Amino acid sequence: MKDFCVLINPNSQNGSTIKKAKIYLKKLTKEGFVFDTYYTYSKDNFLELFKRIIDDYDMFVVIGGDGLIHGVVQSIVDRKEKRIAIVPSGSGNMLASHHNLFSIDDTISSIKRNSLEKVDLVKVSYLTKDGEKKTVYSHCIIGVGYIADALKHATYVFRKLGPKWCYPLGGVFATFKIDPFDVELGVDNRLKSIPDATTLIMLNQGKIGPFTVAENVKDTDGYVDYVMFHTGTSSVEATLCLLDTFFGRYHFNKHRYVGRAKKIEIKLSTWKDLMIDGEMYEKTLRFSVEVIPKALTVFSNNMVEKQGV
Repeated sequence: MKDFCVLINPNSQNGSTIKKAKIYLKKLTKEGFVFDTYYTYSKDNFLELFKRIIDDYDMFVVIGGDGLIHGVVQSIVDRKEKRIAIVPSGSGNMLASHHNLFSIDDTISSIKRNSLEKVDLVKVSYLTKDGEKKTVYSHCIIGVGYIADALKHATYVFRKLGPKWCYPLGGVFATFKIDPFDVELGVDNRLKSIPDATTLIMLNQGKIGPFTVAENVKDTDGYVDYVMFHTGTSSVEATLCLLDTFFGRYHFNKHRYVGRAKKIEIKLSTWKDLMIDGEMYEKTLRFSVEVIPKALTVFSNNMVEKQGV
């Protein structure tokens, strides 16, 4: 039996991951691990590959970004015996950084210690324009409005300039055309109407790429946190919110509506692109999010951080 299999997205980080992956594979071999290696080049290629190998392994080492992790999660959500080890190799590395995994050495250390953590997932159910109901599972973030537009711009900037400036510039570009919308938010059997929202974000983690969207958000507490910027949020304020992530001098609280719940029903006044874990899905008017507690098992360095080891 092989110890695990390694899944590699060679296209991650504009193709630079393929060079790093060769070094990572040598390190894993040097540490005495025995494993199989698979490369995935597209979403369809991944689905076909993973369907074929999912029953052959209980552990998957993922070398790629959050997109590859997102794909793995969709396939193992009901397979609690499956485990994921993450080698941070993307532009955002949201799940990896949340578990204090910043290098291949961190990943190897967590595997050797068998340091496992159960992580909540968020079930997202939404309606398409064709009336079809679809379900996606999120390990990190769901958003509509400004956050989705910022991501689309960041993806474009990343392809042109690389990862360093993609998130800040993507956020600034998105402020040039903020399109407000009304929201009906159903939380714990209570309905609240929010006019002129600019973005709605549901979080399973508080830190997204280089940005801290909300403090004290945990992916192991059985809740999804939500943050909504509404009436009065101007382009200037949105830009200042981004600057706050670098300098910490401006706090975007004046027009912020926040809370947490186990399940949220959302109805929008206009069709909006749905963003899940950095992946863009179809436009929707209605969707819901529901927490599935401790549905994903990942190798983590969080206990090392807490104990100061």
